[in-house]
Amino acid sequence: MGLLKDSTSDLKEKIIRLFTLEGNDALLWCDYSGNYGDDITDNQKKHAVNEALNALNQLDLNLGKIYVNNENIDKILLIREAILLVNHHSTNSWNRSRSMLLTNQFLGYCCWSDVNMGFIDCDDYYSTLSTLSKEQLKYYLWWREEAKKESYNVISSRMLWVYIYDLLTNTCFSTPNETLNHLIKLYNKYSDLVPIEHARELTKDKLNSIIASYIIYNQLWDFTNLLNEFKFEDNYNISLSI
Repeated sequence: MGLLKDSTSDLKEKIIRLFTLEGNDALLWCDYSGNYGDDITDNQKKHAVNEALNALNQLDLNLGKIYVNNENIDKILLIREAILLVNHHSTNSWNRSRSMLLTNQFLGYCCWSDVNMGFIDCDDYYSTLSTLSKEQLKYYLWWREEAKKESYNVISSRMLWVYIYDLLTNTCFSTPNETLNHLIKLYNKYSDLVPIEHARELTKDKLNSIIASYIIYNQLWDFTNLLNEFKFEDNYNISLSI
């Protein structure tokens, strides 16, 4: 994942596989994506891949990270677009789930290295890392870096759900224990983060159940005492079998 200190060449190869579907660990996606047709032509795919390769070659990769700033954010978007296009993001729920996961993997390597960002709203109920606009993505990457340092800034409810999904796909931290720790910190801080009361309370209830699900799914038996505080509820369950 994004936290491993890969060599520059290894990291490049991992990213390239996300939008070319080449390599042993990408064969499953490659085989499955061919089952669904869409209006994307081979020429469009080749163009997107070439644009992404050129963009990747111009990015600063160091110790398993891509350092993102106002100057290179467009290159990040080109790579994201190639991942979505090659993985047939627009065709059906399976392809959307796959392309969203691969996008999260790519953006898991990214860290914001520019100036602090001012608040950017996000009110699209279906927002993911695959759909955030350029300004929203810049804000999100900055916000996520601050959150990793336990500095939680104001964020819209929808964008916070992008972060929760980011955590659940294990692209933010290297171990389930670390992820669980940050889910709990997020839960405890949540009332101070989201400005709209209804969204705040609804999401906090869901997050309570997600934490319980995460403990059980990842078999974190050293933390079963937390199940006295965090309760699993079917109404707020989400699938963790990603």
